[in-house]
Amino acid sequence: MEIWTKITEKEPKNCITLNNIGTAYMMKNQIDEAITVFKKCLEFEPNSQLAKNNLAWALGEKK
Repeated sequence: MEIWTKITEKEPKNCITLNNIGTAYMMKNQIDEAITVFKKCLEFEPNSQLAKNNLAWALGEKK
């Protein structure tokens, strides 16, 4: 996750990297953090199907 964080420092709107960070949060059971990251990705790329799917996954896990 550290490498993805470094990439977002240089490319904060990189949706692929943000999705990877969100997925890493999901694997660590940090659901709220993942949701925040997936939503941030959708701000930059509102049509990202990957971000939409990942957000739905995170919201489903939160219930």
